[in-house]
Amino acid sequence: MRTGSCRANERLFKKACGAWLASRFIKRKDDLFFGFLSAGKEVFYILKNKIFVFGKTKTLVIASLMCVISVLFGKLPAIDLNNVIRISFENLPIIFAGYGLGAPIGALVGVVCDLLGCLLKGYAINPVITLGAAAVGACAGLFGALFKKRQTLSLLFSTFFAHLIGNIIIKSIGLYWWYEGMRPILIFRLPTYALIAVLEFVILLLLMKNKQIQKMLDEVKNE
Repeated sequence: MRTGSCRANERLFKKACGAWLASRFIKRKDDLFFGFLSAGKEVFYILKNKIFVFGKTKTLVIASLMCVISVLFGKLPAIDLNNVIRISFENLPIIFAGYGLGAPIGALVGVVCDLLGCLLKGYAINPVITLGAAAVGACAGLFGALFKKRQTLSLLFSTFFAHLIGNIIIKSIGLYWWYEGMRPILIFRLPTYALIAVLEFVILLLLMKNKQIQKMLDEVKNE
């Protein structure tokens, strides 16, 4: 027989955790402590296996790896011609994340990469540049989904519009506002990123032709 105190605790627990979650655990244990303990295990399982926008832990790992690679590409092999023009493949992992994992994850990877890059290089955060980095990942996912059955064409659209909207348009607006003295040479970003886009398209096409990489992405999408 349950005591009046136990019934009161049960009602309190249901109000705090919701009727559905509470009913799962209180049926097994009369003690409120075990109810909270079981609920905590369930919440941990949910957080471990379904991590907000990432969906699965494997997706989070891949996205994190893309962030690290992007920061390394932007820091080590990069060629800084000046404050507004840089030759690097830092956008390659962001486009890969957007194309392979989806637009929301690509956008989030772009934001994290930009913030980490500013932190490591000591740059002030320019919100328009950060928005441009997010647009690179988002556009890669959105435009890459247009031709799902034609991989070469979808990759071409993904890479082209990611650079056009994210780098050439949005980031150039941020640089125009941030670096007044560099405004006359912003036009040279157009041929620079056109060349980078071509090179990144070729690299991405080769990566997507790899059966192991394609299998990994398919597994993530089907989980």
